[in-house]
Amino acid sequence: MCGDFREVKCVDGSVRLVLKNLEKIPKIFGQYVPEWQFKLNGVLKATQETITANVGTELGKKATKLYDEVDQLNSRSISLFTMGYIQFTTNPCSNDKKLDETISKINEMINRLSEIQLEVEHMNQQPAEQEPLEAKLEKIDTLESKITSIDDQFDSQIFSLFGVPIE
Repeated sequence: MCGDFREVKCVDGSVRLVLKNLEKIPKIFGQYVPEWQFKLNGVLKATQETITANVGTELGKKATKLYDEVDQLNSRSISLFTMGYIQFTTNPCSNDKKLDETISKINEMINRLSEIQLEVEHMNQQPAEQEPLEAKLEKIDTLESKITSIDDQFDSQIFSLFGVPIE
């Protein structure tokens, strides 16, 4: 991967490595935010277990919608990182703080995804007789609201970081 980067020497004598081919930004995302894929996969796996155990039921359908929303959140996180990285490349010596801010925002979302993962896993561990279907449906609705909240947070963060919301 070292050949994929070029060195930029800053006035203060420091050196920044910048990706030569910006189409490879999604590939380096995991290097900058290593926990994201791990946490995302944890949420998706836990949600998939709910879907598999409840195929064709209302709970399975709601879990499928939750799964799709989490997957969409993944795409948006990569878009946010891409925007931050592109801005960084325009002036690596002064825009590195902006990239750090972007990574920090994504890390905040990692923490929120961790909470959702734990809630889905806990729900999956409850025997059916201990937790009625209505309670599980209500939990899925609550988790869906949390995902929507994270998604809304993306919009406001993108606007504050770059001045342009993503639709």
